[in-house]
Amino acid sequence: MTLDNAQRALRSFSNAYARYGDIAPSLFALVGEANRLKGGTAAEVPPELIHPNAPMTIGQFQLSENARVHIEDFRITLYAVGRGDLRTDEGVYECDFVLRGEHYKSDTAEKAVESFRRVAKESGAALLTDGLAQVDAADSPIILWVCNVLGDLSGTTWVREWPKIGNRRVFSFHPFAASIEAWKRLLSDGQSGAIASKKPPGGGKRKADYDTVQKESKLADEWNRARESRVAKADFSKSKGLKLKELDKLLDRVQKRKRRSGK
Repeated sequence: MTLDNAQRALRSFSNAYARYGDIAPSLFALVGEANRLKGGTAAEVPPELIHPNAPMTIGQFQLSENARVHIEDFRITLYAVGRGDLRTDEGVYECDFVLRGEHYKSDTAEKAVESFRRVAKESGAALLTDGLAQVDAADSPIILWVCNVLGDLSGTTWVREWPKIGNRRVFSFHPFAASIEAWKRLLSDGQSGAIASKKPPGGGKRKADYDTVQKESKLADEWNRARESRVAKADFSKSKGLKLKELDKLLDRVQKRKRRSGK
């Protein structure tokens, strides 16, 4: 992923938000039980996605890319987006993603959905080059991007967690605003919203010293052996005094060094 591609994707999200921000649907991630077996292609729609106190008016609908369901009673439209597996500290969750359109059969809402799908697909495709540590599987570049947004912004004001529905956790976030924040963080120097506009001293990222490279390589080898022994990554990272995301970033750095060296 080049900086130019990333900046272009951020501008696309910003332009879409400026145009559709006041009417764009809300994006909901319906997160299933940890390690739940996959089955079928239908998404269950809880009543909370339709109206705060509404009775269940719809059970399931297919998760094809362009699927949609109009809810006559509440004059809204649900758009299926896709499915992905998101790794968290608690396990791997199978996520069904649904867009909720507040404007019933609205041409503007339809354009907002299409605009989000387009820029999210472009973002996901750009991120494919680097890979995402917290995403185990995704059925499209859109879902790859959405899983990244959800994983990076969980626990912040950008992602809201609803009350559990059965054993499922339910999250929601605005498709454009949260995506803009996620891109800002990816392009920042560590401060949320601070876009990196200058190169670090020396014209690029500072290279790790020899001792750090050896230490990280050794830790990566230890993890590979632990994984073969079926040790959970969360347990391994905890034993090393690392957060799961810190371990994922370390493993990603080691893998990149191997690719650069041709090993």
